[in-house]
Amino acid sequence: MCCNELVQILNATDAQACFNVSNVAKENGKEFRINTQKNLCRVKNDGCLNSSKEEKKCDYIFKVCETKQVFLVELKGTNIDDAIAQIVASFKKLQLQLNNTGHSFKAFIVSSSVPSAAEQKFRQLKAKHKRDLNLDIDKRHSKYEINI
Repeated sequence: MCCNELVQILNATDAQACFNVSNVAKENGKEFRINTQKNLCRVKNDGCLNSSKEEKKCDYIFKVCETKQVFLVELKGTNIDDAIAQIVASFKKLQLQLNNTGHSFKAFIVSSSVPSAAEQKFRQLKAKHKRDLNLDIDKRHSKYEINI
């Protein structure tokens, strides 16, 4: 039910294969997992729902149906700047599509090891997007698991 609603909102009638109830996203040794008893809808965004090569977009979108929480997930190598740009672009597009219907957003980056010099820049970008967009972005190495 929740995925069907999201398919309609996102105008994705021909892309039903991009939507399922999985709680896991995996790619190239990186994994994001949601442990919950709530209903989820997972959207494979990059290369499925949105196959544009020019447009920036995150890899996966998860919606927790009962709470209207939306999680934007980017599984990335070491380019954290690009990962943040992909998340922000997806966030702005989804905000318009969901039309301020009470959804809350949080973003997650699961990356390969990142040079220590990039950590300071990540913290600055994280603070900027929290301040400017009210978007929390968190990052972990290789695996990220949340409980809700």
